[in-house]
Amino acid sequence: MKLTLAIVTLLLLASAHHAAAAPAAVPHVLVQSSTIEALAAGNFEGVLPLATLKGYGDFGLGSVGDLDGEITMLDGVCYHTDADGKVTIAENTLKMAFAEATFLQPATAVAIPAPLDHAAVLAWLDRTLPSPNYFYAIRIEGEFTDLVLWSGRKLQQTHADIASVLSGEKTTNVPRQRGTIIGFYAPSYAKGINLPGYHFHFLSEDKQLGGHLRDFHVANAAACLEMIPTLSLWLPTTERFGQSDLTTNQTDRMIEEGKKPAR
Repeated sequence: MKLTLAIVTLLLLASAHHAAAAPAAVPHVLVQSSTIEALAAGNFEGVLPLATLKGYGDFGLGSVGDLDGEITMLDGVCYHTDADGKVTIAENTLKMAFAEATFLQPATAVAIPAPLDHAAVLAWLDRTLPSPNYFYAIRIEGEFTDLVLWSGRKLQQTHADIASVLSGEKTTNVPRQRGTIIGFYAPSYAKGINLPGYHFHFLSEDKQLGGHLRDFHVANAAACLEMIPTLSLWLPTTERFGQSDLTTNQTDRMIEEGKKPAR
C-alpha cells in the first residue's frame, strides 16, 4: 500500500540572517511565519523580511510588523495595502509579523455558481475540497459585490491583543469590483497554528484596491484550488514570543471581532 505523509517542519527565526537560503521553487509546501495565536495575542513585531518570504512562494498573504498594513502576494509580486485600502508594490525590506506563502500550482479553474453570498461561497468550497484535513491554496478570479475590506494601521501604542486593535479599526466597503481573492484553507485541528477555515485577501484587477477580506458576494467568478500536504512553520525567537501565554485562545476572540458588522 502506498503511504503519503503530510510533513510539518519547524524552524526558528531570529533574524534575516538566521533564515535559511531560499531553495528552488518547491510546490505543495506551505511556508508560514509565526502562528495565528501568537499574532492574536499581540506578537506584532516584524520578524521575517519580505524578501525572504518571496523566495518560498509566489502566492500568499500576511500582516506587516506593527500591523502596518497587509501583504498580498499574487503571481510573485507582493502588494502592500495600507489602512485606507491603497495598494502599492511592497518594499522587500518590510518585515512580517505573520505570513504564509506557497508556489501555486492549482488545478483547472471551476466556475462558482452565482450569485452567492459569503456564507454560500464557503459552503460551496466546503463541498468542493477533496478533504477537510489538508491545507489548501485558493485563488478566485472574477467579479464581486458588497466587499468589506480591512487593513491594519501602524500601531502608535501598545495593544494587548489583536481583538482590541480590530475593535477600533474601520473597514472599506466596495459595492462592485473585479479582481482576485487570494487565500488559504486550514483544517480545524490546526487552530492556533493557523486560522481554521478560510483566510482571504482581495486585490482589484487594476491593483489599486485590496486588503483582508471580511465579506463579499460572488457575481461571476471561478476558483482554483491546490491541496497542500506539507507545512513548514517558522517560529519567532523574540523575547515576547518566548514569554507569551499562547494557551488563552485569543484566536477565537479575533474571529468573533471579525464577524461584527462593518464600521
